Amino acid sequence: EFICELISNTWELNHDTECSLVSWSLFESLEQLLSLVRCFTSNQLTSLCRYMAENYRYCRSGGPDLIVWSTKTMKCKFVEVKGPGDRLSHKQMVWLDFLIRNSIDCEVCHVKGQNSKRLERLGLSNLD
Repeated sequence: EFICELISNTWELNHDTECSLVSWSLFESLEQLLSLVRCFTSNQLTSLCRYMAENYRYCRSGGPDLIVWSTKTMKCKFVEVKGPGDRLSHKQMVWLDFLIRNSIDCEVCHVKGQNSKRLERLGLSNLD
């Protein structure tokens, strides 16, 4: 709860302040951000923040594409999405290794493309 209080105070004081390291628009509200933060143990969150602060030059890219979480189970997962023929880069492998070593759930999701005729049969061809 100390961490959540610290984040709340920071949000209230700095929300919408221009900063190259923070993207306030990633979360619709403070509660949404806190719902994600509560999915981490204090050790996981501390390790993640330390890793990014100490290795910013190397870890500012290559991080997983998605973070999904459930407020019901209080669990989150980092997901790297790979399309057909796409491979993990060295930086992505380093990130995944870090997450695994720190008991932060992660996975690589391999997606397959659908041809337009199949999408038409499924009624998904006009997804504007």
